[in-house]
Amino acid sequence: MGPGAPAGPYHHYTFELYALDMKLDVPAATPQEAANTRMAAFKAMDGHILGKAIIVGRFHQ
Repeated sequence: MGPGAPAGPYHHYTFELYALDMKLDVPAATPQEAANTRMAAFKAMDGHILGKAIIVGRFHQ
């Protein structure tokens, strides 16, 4: 898996990397549960973020 830009003009992908002061313990999820897992991860990260980096890539086919 990875960026799969549709054919045509450029498509933007945003990647976020967080530095935490702890290891997260969030169980893996199916694609249908991904939104709930994302919210659980952000809830677990609350108060533990030391830094954040963002990179935006432009991709096209």
